[in-house]
Amino acid sequence: MIRTFAPAGDVARSIAIAAACGLLVTFPFSHAVALRNVLLGIACVAAAMQLARNPRPLPSGYLALFAAWGLLGALSLTWSIDRDYSLQELQTELVHSALVFLVFHVLASAETIGHFRRALIVATTLSFVSAAYWACCLPRDSTAFFFNGPGMYTTFLVGALPFAFAWALDPRIDRTRRIVNGCVAIGILLAAAPTLNRLFWIIAILQAGLLWVLRDASKPGGGQRRRLLPAVAMIAAAAAILFVGVTAVRIALIPGDATSVVDLVGKDPRRELWPLAVGRIAEDPWTGAGFGRGILRQELQARFGQS
Repeated sequence: MIRTFAPAGDVARSIAIAAACGLLVTFPFSHAVALRNVLLGIACVAAAMQLARNPRPLPSGYLALFAAWGLLGALSLTWSIDRDYSLQELQTELVHSALVFLVFHVLASAETIGHFRRALIVATTLSFVSAAYWACCLPRDSTAFFFNGPGMYTTFLVGALPFAFAWALDPRIDRTRRIVNGCVAIGILLAAAPTLNRLFWIIAILQAGLLWVLRDASKPGGGQRRRLLPAVAMIAAAAAILFVGVTAVRIALIPGDATSVVDLVGKDPRRELWPLAVGRIAEDPWTGAGFGRGILRQELQARFGQS
């Protein structure tokens, strides 16, 4: 009996796709750094083998962007107020981001987009279960959760939500898949509610509106855009209602005499934090204090607390 084996290039591509999908699933979870690094390493090696077999040039614009970003980050080490922190952030933000981009660029195709879509659905669903467990069974200040905490988690949800919106409204996808993606979008909205992050809802409304504006933007008439208007309006209305609900919950939970949205806004530390941050940026707008979004963390935490 003659046995046939898949070509080495196909095996490498399959391994790279599997590792990339696993990487997507880990993004919303804490305590998964080691696993993410292992999956990224596997994906990089397998993608490099795939790239050696089928060369795929990188867009020059992206190369220039990463080169400029890396050069600026490296130069900032000479004036950073915390060089060790900047070096660590440079490795995390630049190197890891570049590797992730390269992996997904090499693997990009109509087939792999389907795999990545399913991985994102799995990640969102599992993270929703974890967030629901935290909201229903744990104190709000508990760290015994598996998702990345309210702040980082809403950042993930903001990144995943446009994809769920677009796939749920895409007429090229069959009805069953559109329903599944619509349920994922609803799950994202529900998962964001326990975090009490009000800014998420404003961003969700803007994303829904932008999705509608960009739909058929290059085609005259905008027929499909008109058909999608009710769905987009429902999404925006739901986000607005949840924004009001989250604000009401925050008013109930906040210590003191906050009894209205005006009171809550008046007690929001961002009213003082943002002008201070703008002032610090204005002191040295071109070079800043060094690479890393938390380079001034100690100064700000001492003034506004650890949260």
